[in-house]
Amino acid sequence: MIQTDQRFLCISSQNKNLLVNNDGSVDVYFCSKAPENLENNWIQMIPDKSLFMILRLYGPLKPWFDKMWRPNKNEVVK
Repeated sequence: MIQTDQRFLCISSQNKNLLVNNDGSVDVYFCSKAPENLENNWIQMIPDKSLFMILRLYGPLKPWFDKMWRPNKNEVVK
């Protein structure tokens, strides 16, 4: 785990105040400072450090097994 000032380095459906999109998806932001009003969907990063993301699914639904749903690729947002 990367060592940052952030208390927990995870985003979970059990997180209070997690911002969920209308379609049920969740945007997660990986950056050194929390985007304004998006703190609950933010993982603090340290500039110039590598990142390895893990997606853990508990009880995935039929679209996962049918290969109709896959996580989106990472997007750089400025």
